[in-house]
Amino acid sequence: MGKKKYTYEQKLEAVLNILDKHMSIMSAAKLLGCGKTTLNQWLRLYQEHGCKGLTVTHRTYTGDFKVNTVKYIKA
Repeated sequence: MGKKKYTYEQKLEAVLNILDKHMSIMSAAKLLGCGKTTLNQWLRLYQEHGCKGLTVTHRTYTGDFKVNTVKYIKA
């Protein structure tokens, strides 16, 4: 079973519930249906990076890039 995905808007609403409405992390997590650890991570990202911290970026690297990185580390 894969992880449940949350939209940027859902993450932002949960974080703002904690910061602006003084909701507890447990209450906000229950309301959204996520874990408190996940919500704590979003809160930290928001505090460190603002709204940009809540956007997910997935990177894929080519095989050549990975091989070159390993060679660089070994050197």
